[in-house]
Amino acid sequence: MNNALFRSSFRRGIQKAVTCDQSTIKYSYIYYMSMLNSLRAQSISLNGANSNNKYQYRQYKSCLSTLLQNIYHDAVSGWLMLASFFYKEKQYSKALRIIMYSIPKYSYEKMYNEMKMADSHQQILKWKSLQKKSIVHLWKFILIDDMIFEQNSVLIPDELQIEVNDQPLAIPSSAYAYFLWFLCHYHLNNVSICQDILKDLRFEILNKKHLMANLLLIVLGHNLLGVAFQILEFKTQDISIALYRCMCQNIVGTEDRVQQIRLMNPVRDNLSGDMHRTITTSGSFGEGLSIRGIDLDMMYLNKSVEVFEYVPTPLNPNRTYVVMQTDDIKLGFHGCV
Repeated sequence: MNNALFRSSFRRGIQKAVTCDQSTIKYSYIYYMSMLNSLRAQSISLNGANSNNKYQYRQYKSCLSTLLQNIYHDAVSGWLMLASFFYKEKQYSKALRIIMYSIPKYSYEKMYNEMKMADSHQQILKWKSLQKKSIVHLWKFILIDDMIFEQNSVLIPDELQIEVNDQPLAIPSSAYAYFLWFLCHYHLNNVSICQDILKDLRFEILNKKHLMANLLLIVLGHNLLGVAFQILEFKTQDISIALYRCMCQNIVGTEDRVQQIRLMNPVRDNLSGDMHRTITTSGSFGEGLSIRGIDLDMMYLNKSVEVFEYVPTPLNPNRTYVVMQTDDIKLGFHGCV
C-alpha cells in the first residue's frame, strides 16, 4: 500500500472517529481503520539489507504501533498478527503470551465467517448488554476472522513464506494460533511441548471444523499440520545426530578411538598370554568402548584343561578333561562333570 495513501486514509479515519457523534458510525470507522492497519503492517520492511540500526529500530516501532491499532476488527486475528510480528523478531516469549491470551477466545459462542448461527448465538445476541452495542462494535467481541496474509507479507512466518510469494493467503485463525504456538516452542528447543501442541493442532483440525468456513480452509489447516510434522521430524533428526556426536566426544569415544581400542586389545592379550593360558579381553572395553566407570572383563583359558561334549578317546593322562552334561538341562544352561 502506498505510504501517502495510507497516511491520508488513516488521518481521515481518525478525524471521522473523533468527531462523529453516532456510535454506530464511529465504530464503523474504527473497524475499517483496524483492517487497514492490518494490511499496512504487513508491508513495513523490518530488516533492510543496507539499513542501519537506527532505521531498523524506527521501522520496528512503526510496525508495532500499526499492529497495536489492528486489534479492533475481531476478537483474535489482530492479536495473532501482533504475535506473528514478535515471532518474526525472535521475541518468542512475547509471542507466546499473546497466543496464550488468544487461544481461550476460540469458544463455541464466538461467530465465524460463513457459519450458520445456532440457537445459542441467537440467545447471546438477546443479552441486554449486547443489544446496546452496534453490530460493528459487537464484532470486536464475538467475531473471529481468518488470518489474511497479503502477497509477500513481512509478518508471515518464514516456514510459510513460500505460500505468499504469488498471492495472498487466508488461514483459519484457530489452526494458525496452534501452529504459531508450535513454532515458538520449536525455536526454544522444547521438543516435548511441540509434540503435545501437535496433538492439540490435530484435534482442532479434525474435530472443530466449525471453526473453518469451507473445504479450502480445512485443507489449509491440514497443510499447517503437515508443515509442523515435517519441521519436528527434522528437529528430532538433528537432536539424534547431536546426541550421537555428544556421546562419541564425551562418553563412548570417537569412531577412530573405538577402532584403536579394538585393535589394541588382541595385541595386548597375545603378549600377556603364555604356554599355559590364553587371555581375552571381553565386555564393553573389549568392544572398544572406553566408558568411564565400566568394569574390565578378562577371560582366562587354561590350556591344560579341555572341554568336550562327549568323553574323548584316547585320553591323555597329562591333561584334565571336562565333559559337558546336557541331559535334563534347560536350554541356555549346561553342566560339567
